[in-house]
Amino acid sequence: MITTKSPEVTAFEWGKVTVAGYPNPFRDAKLYPGGACAWDWAETGTHHVPGIQPADVETLLEHGSGIVILTKGVHERL
Repeated sequence: MITTKSPEVTAFEWGKVTVAGYPNPFRDAKLYPGGACAWDWAETGTHHVPGIQPADVETLLEHGSGIVILTKGVHERL
């Protein structure tokens, strides 16, 4: 059972995600139990079409995520 929580998003605007405990905002971010990292769409071929890739989610599962929340993005095009 996971006992560590993901960090909190403290502010959000297009192209800027501020995460508690991280000095610099991310352009896009992945949050998981105990941490966060930049989400580089190019790593897995994510674009507005075809959208979020399974490999993007695998990273979260590898870090112990039991619940994964995906978004469509600011303009609901992802």
